[in-house]
Amino acid sequence: MTQQAGTTNWETADIEAAISALDDAKSTLRAGAKTLSSQLSIVTNRQEFTDSMISLLQEGAADLVNADTTEEGVKLTTLQTQQSLAVQALSIASTAQQAVLKLFS
Repeated sequence: MTQQAGTTNWETADIEAAISALDDAKSTLRAGAKTLSSQLSIVTNRQEFTDSMISLLQEGAADLVNADTTEEGVKLTTLQTQQSLAVQALSIASTAQQAVLKLFS
């Protein structure tokens, strides 16, 4: 660029250099915007997944809290009965084994 007594005269080379610099800046800006858009998409997907997981966990926790106590009591009684029967079966098996050993002693 050349200056003459308070005026600015742009030469063709200066204008072309400015246009080239602006084109480079535009390309850099577009690439940055594309990267930012891609990253925003990833963050949005992760946020949706996290929100879905939070909702699912909250529903599960609510279901556990609101469980029917009668049904849970029946399940507990059933398990306790199974455990008691298993202990009795082991006791009977042990007694039978001892009786057989006494026969051979």
